[in-house]
Amino acid sequence: MKKLLAVLLILSLAIPFMAFAEASPTIGTKDNPVHVRYLCKDVDPSDPDVQTMANIIEEKMAALGQYVDLEIMEAPAGTYADAVPLALSTGELEADLIYFQGGDETCANLGLLEDLTEYVANSKYAQYIMSDYNKARTANYPYLLWLSWSTTYIPIMRTDHLEALGMLDTLKNDPSVENYHTALKRLVDEGYVKYAFSGDGSMTRANHMFNHAFGVTSTIMKDDEGRLVYYIATPAEKDLLAFYAQCYAEGLIDPDYLTAKWSDVQKKFYAGELGMFCATQGAVVDTYCKKITDNQGEAAAGVVLPPAGGVSYISTSVAKETRGFSINADSPKEVKDAAFAILDFMASPDGRVIDKLGIEGVHYNVVDGKVELTDRFDEWWSKFWETFNGLDENFVDKSILMLPQAWESFELAQKYYTEDVDVVLPDDMLPYYDAVMSLYNEYSTAIILGQRPVDDYDQFIAEYWQNGGEQLAEYLATVIK
Repeated sequence: MKKLLAVLLILSLAIPFMAFAEASPTIGTKDNPVHVRYLCKDVDPSDPDVQTMANIIEEKMAALGQYVDLEIMEAPAGTYADAVPLALSTGELEADLIYFQGGDETCANLGLLEDLTEYVANSKYAQYIMSDYNKARTANYPYLLWLSWSTTYIPIMRTDHLEALGMLDTLKNDPSVENYHTALKRLVDEGYVKYAFSGDGSMTRANHMFNHAFGVTSTIMKDDEGRLVYYIATPAEKDLLAFYAQCYAEGLIDPDYLTAKWSDVQKKFYAGELGMFCATQGAVVDTYCKKITDNQGEAAAGVVLPPAGGVSYISTSVAKETRGFSINADSPKEVKDAAFAILDFMASPDGRVIDKLGIEGVHYNVVDGKVELTDRFDEWWSKFWETFNGLDENFVDKSILMLPQAWESFELAQKYYTEDVDVVLPDDMLPYYDAVMSLYNEYSTAIILGQRPVDDYDQFIAEYWQNGGEQLAEYLATVIK
């Protein structure tokens, strides 16, 4: 309980800035609100709850002297990450406030996205609920804003499994690679699960757990000769791949990991076929812990665990946000101001309630000044900011929102956080990067599957330098001091 209270205190902000924040800037008038067109993946303009949300935002902002007419737009046809940048760059998309989930760099390079530096610096609320890594990312790449926790995949295993092995306390207190390997191997060998772990097309999720234990400490590292290289060209990565190859040979890794989709891995974990799954901290951990008990019983309750080696989960890049909201640079000045005012309002105490709880009377009720969730609460998800920062814990008892394991996963993500060393490559460097990554995928997959010996990785490193490594090293030396 003490740990839960501690993490609630960490995650909650007392909103000290409210005492001295200036009044919200005036936007539009009652008779002439500023029309803002909003586009976000999976936010459907035909959804009655979405329309109600837009109306509530308009009403609450109007009470602050900010009059907006918020139009929810339908996404262009096709895969969102591809269709949105294409539609914006060709002029077919006329949105003002745009959520990107990839493809934003092309638009930024074309001058289509507004630099948000001054908006953030002058914000009444947004800057105060940003995590340090949010601030660093926005400073490095000021075209996207995403108020969220860093994406860290936290390992989840079943309490009943670890208790049966007598290893629950061992992994919590001494999470060495050897102890993890022992636990995972015993789970398979003793028939508790079919496989220890899997992946959804790669070992990315497992990397979050094992990278630092093997010395893969950042995206860009120095090799034995002191040259700047991507982690793939280091002895540390070779050691990590050797570990994965050992696990695969021992039958611990699901052979379907290369072709499996996220949903496939989910189903196998819920069905009790996998011993471990790495899930994003917070709400996703909450979902997995609930689903595993729904499918396997209360004794199977999930337990969140520290990274192998007890050093850090995978380092978090601050080069740029990988997704988030942008403002169309071609929108009129008053529309840009109104668009950011909406983003800032959604970072306010009132905005956080709308974003995290949904619609009063539908997703939650207020009884004696406290929030009570309805049976429709699980239908709601944040349409702006994923962070819980700024949500008043005197109004919302956060323990009703997620399981203790989910809150503990936030605590673990912060405790084992390390900032990455990474850069956003210019367009002329991308072909070199793509070439070495393509080679890496070929060699690493073959090594894990046992189709190549681990020592062949030395040959890959030689080819790394021949296929773009030299050019990448020269460029990295100019931007990383």
